[in-house]
Amino acid sequence: VRFSECLALETEEHRVRVYAMGPGLVRTAMTRYQLDTPQGQRWLARIGRMFEEGRDVPPERAGALAVFLASPEGDAFSGRALGVQDDPADLVARADEIRRSDLYTLRLKK
Repeated sequence: VRFSECLALETEEHRVRVYAMGPGLVRTAMTRYQLDTPQGQRWLARIGRMFEEGRDVPPERAGALAVFLASPEGDAFSGRALGVQDDPADLVARADEIRRSDLYTLRLKK
């Protein structure tokens, strides 16, 4: 997250936008391995619980977030960490607050 923020600051004058993006828990061959192997069940049992709780997301959610961030509306969030749970319309509506309060960054707050 901090690397993305620093890189965004370094490339800002060239109009390069950088984001840290959390794609969420997606059903893939890798997560299937984690669910179906004894090693995965032993060391990554929480993955199975997360699927059981319905916390996984379709891969299209990450794609939609990437398209939003690549749009002019996404420019305001360069250097920030966003995830598939973030609603683009809500982000745009709160852009001033997000910038003013330094949200979606990695900070220690008092």
